Amino acid sequence: MSNKEPSRRDFLKGTSAVTAGLALSGGLGIARSAHAAGSGQIKVALIGCGGRGSGAIRNCMDADPSIHVVAVADAFEHKATSAARALKRERPDRVAIPDDHVFVGLDAYQKAINCGVDMIVTATPPGFRPMIYAAAIAAGKHVFMEKPV
Repeated sequence: MSNKEPSRRDFLKGTSAVTAGLALSGGLGIARSAHAAGSGQIKVALIGCGGRGSGAIRNCMDADPSIHVVAVADAFEHKATSAARALKRERPDRVAIPDDHVFVGLDAYQKAINCGVDMIVTATPPGFRPMIYAAAIAAGKHVFMEKPV
């Protein structure tokens, strides 16, 4: 018998093999036991309700069934109201935009960010993106934003 102390290399080899074996066998069960608390809904505001913004929010809803649109914002009233109306008509189970969550004007983005959403989807002209992005991050929101032109 040898009383040789195990080396750091021997220790790492042994623990790596055990960890890999547990992970492959499902013994760790991390995916089954880890979860985030909450309703499972992701409340989203659309900022920029033109064609690209309306398309982006639809793509977002197609990608994840937990997305629920609760606000829209645009500099122009007709864009915001028509986007809200169309989204409610198309996806009544996933769109709940009360009239007081249809924001209009150059400060509409800030109102949308502050209305209790988890995430914003923004498709505005490039000059407005940095300001909207900074406000959303400062408010602790998740952001989907098109890349700069």
